Amino acid sequence: MIPELEVEELPASTRGTVLLLLAACEQGRGCCFALGARGVRAEAGGGRAAQALASFLGSDGAVDPWLADQILLPLALAGETSSLRTGAVTRHLLTNAEVIRLFLPVKIQVDGALGGPATIQVRPGPGSATAPCTRAAAAPPEGSDRAESALLRETSMADRQR
Repeated sequence: MIPELEVEELPASTRGTVLLLLAACEQGRGCCFALGARGVRAEAGGGRAAQALASFLGSDGAVDPWLADQILLPLALAGETSSLRTGAVTRHLLTNAEVIRLFLPVKIQVDGALGGPATIQVRPGPGSATAPCTRAAAAPPEGSDRAESALLRETSMADRQR
């Protein structure tokens, strides 16, 4: 299938570039973007955005990595068990899960490694604010420049509470 492309140029009050790639799929949308930076060719930023979109579209995730962390709070407030699949676990997703768990009586489980696909389950439950946010104990992708600080330690919150 050949994708339909639409190019728009918008007026701006400053110099620079931004690229927004929006994929309209049968069941929803996926979005990736790149902001230009001084000294970085626009093509390089565009290539990063295109690679991010291709990675998402090639995954089995129902939501892109940027929506996955944002949708946790509405799911936590829904009052029913929710489950979704994302194409990639981000540190922001893990942090949001940890913070939400501290404030709301929900259990959040992220079954997947940083940078890889995951199933996320949000379950309401009394007393769950004291249970640790769980994730699969898998190593980050080898060669990752974030490997040292990428994964949240499961015991980090328990250590701080002691």
